[in-house]
Amino acid sequence: MLFWMVVILGYRRQRNFERVFFFLCLALFFFYAGSLLAANAQIFYDVPPLNLTAFAALLIGIGLSFLPTLLFHLHWEFAETRGFRTRQPFKWVVLSLAYAPIIYFLGIALSVRLRSHDFDFGVPGNSLGLGFVVWFFLMILLSCGWEQRFAHQMTGKPERTFHQVA
Repeated sequence: MLFWMVVILGYRRQRNFERVFFFLCLALFFFYAGSLLAANAQIFYDVPPLNLTAFAALLIGIGLSFLPTLLFHLHWEFAETRGFRTRQPFKWVVLSLAYAPIIYFLGIALSVRLRSHDFDFGVPGNSLGLGFVVWFFLMILLSCGWEQRFAHQMTGKPERTFHQVA
């Protein structure tokens, strides 16, 4: 993720696609950094300090909260680079609705888990609740819909196969 973030930052003319890809990489970086921090804390300490586990949970929670919507947003921006025409007001309404649950997951669901110190590091998505799982699934379905549209648009067999598998 760090490599892609540096490449994107070094790119002179960034489009929305590159910006969203940068933030997707950043969300994945937060998720991986928090997971690595939690794993190292469990290895190094008999009982990891609460502040350390809370910080690891915060990193994971931030990464997970932004991941579904950024993935969907990346597909939308890729569609625009491929020439799909979308109405701008409709795009911003849909993206606003897609980003809105982040406020709940960061402000309420994650903060409750951090205060009670019961974040599930084994399956971190469970810590944000069933609503997160449903929201993540919905964003994945919408992203798969974009992939189907990309597969139908591609003229070359390798590109079509890639989008059908992705």
